[in-house]
Order: sequence, then C-alpha cells, then structure tokens
Amino acid sequence: MVLFSILVLCGIYEVCRKPRMAVLGNTVIKPQSKRYYLIVPILVISVMGIFRETTMGYDSDTYYQYYWSCIDSYSWLYLLTHFSIDNGFFIVLKVIAIFTRDWWLARAVLFVLTFSLYYHFIARYSEYPAVSLIIVLGLALLGLMFSILRQALAGAISLFAYKQIRKGSVFKCLLFILLACTIHKSAILCVFMVMLYVLHLKKFTGFKLIVF
Repeated sequence: MVLFSILVLCGIYEVCRKPRMAVLGNTVIKPQSKRYYLIVPILVISVMGIFRETTMGYDSDTYYQYYWSCIDSYSWLYLLTHFSIDNGFFIVLKVIAIFTRDWWLARAVLFVLTFSLYYHFIARYSEYPAVSLIIVLGLALLGLMFSILRQALAGAISLFAYKQIRKGSVFKCLLFILLACTIHKSAILCVFMVMLYVLHLKKFTGFKLIVF
C-alpha cells in the first residue's frame, strides 16, 4: 500500500508537469527532464525484492532444490551444447555462483537483474514511468519477479524482442525470443509478434485472415 501510494503521487506529478519546449529551426525539441522523483519508489521496490524471504513464492523451494543446488551437475560445455533443460537459466545461475554460493544473495542478484531489464524498457519508452510502474503492480508483474523467477526473466528478455520487431528486424527479434526460451519455454509464444508483423507488412485485414 505504501509503494502504491508513492507511485500514485509520482504519477500525478509526472502527468501534471508541463516541460518547456525548445525550438531549433523548424524542429520542436522536448527536453528530457530529470526523474529524481522516481528514486524513492525504485528504492522501495529494490528493498522489497532484495530483502524478501527466500521462501516467498509458489516455486521458492523448486528454484533452490532443482536449480541452485544442481548448478554443479552441469558443465559449461553441456549447457552450451544441449537444450533439453532450461540452459539459459542455469547459465545465469552459474555466473552468479562465481561470485557467491549463498542462495539468498543469488536470488537478490537475480531480482535486481530482472527488474533492471524491465525498468530500462520502461524508462526508455514510457513518457510516464511512474504510471507504467503502477500498471506493473496492477498486472502482478512485481509479484512475478518476486517468486516466479524464470518466467519473469524470460518476459524481460522478450521485451527486447518486441523492441527489435518494432524496428523491423525479424532476425534480431527471433534471436531474443530464442534467448528467452532458454530461460523459460513459454517465451516461444512471442513468435506470434513476428507473425503479426509479417501480416501487417502483407496488409492482411481481419476479413482476409478469416477467408484464408
């Protein structure tokens, strides 16, 4: 409730503020205002994610028993050449394990990584990042980052696939989708964004899709 209240206040502030426009020749330049007001909610989210209990979440025991406790069972060569398991997630855990063997700390690092990817996307593309964070709360994505670790990380990577398809780069989009699939197989559903992009290029309408 505290986090939501802070974000509402920040959202009201950023929606109501009116930054001055600068004119350079015939071009109107919208200044990039500093977003210092977001420091407090980001700190609150970080504290919540980093210092939460390791038992929080549906699959908390699973991540420890079947992933973190098993990272030494798979060599780097095996993870890079076999795709029968969630290789990407194991690789992330093995990199973290180079610096710490403590699951509590590893889980905190994983949260910071995941949230940073989401927030980078929000800060880069949202004109109202505080409002976007409220939507993140409403969609339970923050809870996803707290407990369902693989899906949350795969979702964050999938956002960059969306970024590439918006640029028209199908190949790079598919690469990011493939990378996300190594974290969690459900990311394969993001292939639909490529299909929709191709249909858009072909100028397919809803009627044409029904006919064909």
